[in-house]
Amino acid sequence: MSFVCKEGDSTYVPMVCKVSSTVTAGSLLTYDRTNKKVILATASLLAEDVAGVAQNTPASGDTLVNVIPIKGQIWEWDCTSNTAATDLCIRHILTDGLTVANTTTDQAVDEVVVLALRNVGAAADKKQQGFILGAHIPGAVA
Repeated sequence: MSFVCKEGDSTYVPMVCKVSSTVTAGSLLTYDRTNKKVILATASLLAEDVAGVAQNTPASGDTLVNVIPIKGQIWEWDCTSNTAATDLCIRHILTDGLTVANTTTDQAVDEVVVLALRNVGAAADKKQQGFILGAHIPGAVA
């Protein structure tokens, strides 16, 4: 599924993208400051480099992607592992640009990206909701 805005402003802003990085709708994006573009996030994404979530999947040859900036919305995401109550109210890092590496340990590292607030569905559904953290959102380590 990827990242989906569940509560809050989902207005998007067109940003220059690097289509070869396989950006798809719902992908978490990061800034590529060297090439002046946004690209698909990786597990090493720093909280301060969160650009937003792709609103659309760019077609081949497109140079823009619509990005929903992170402004304190509630987001839903897929998790690597089954969810549990012990995953909640702690910070997690990414597995990749579409999935969160949920654990029972608070990740107080620079790569922190989400704060899990609630589990969605059964544990085996592997879905949570919460905040995407960035340098401008409380809870980020930056």
